[in-house]
Amino acid sequence: MRQNGVHAVTASCEACGHEADVNVDALPASLRVPQVGQRTRCSQCGAKKVNTRPAWHTAQRPGMGR
Repeated sequence: MRQNGVHAVTASCEACGHEADVNVDALPASLRVPQVGQRTRCSQCGAKKVNTRPAWHTAQRPGMGR
């Protein structure tokens, strides 16, 4: 994921449906995307059942100034 310029996951709360992009730069590169969800709580309702997927829309593309 990071090798493709993506440094965030999209986290979706199973309890309330809240969704947000979460930067993963501070987490170990060896951590897999589903494991990020296991370490995450919903910032809206506090639930621990959070699904994660790569936030491909945040990819840093060459020449885009990001």
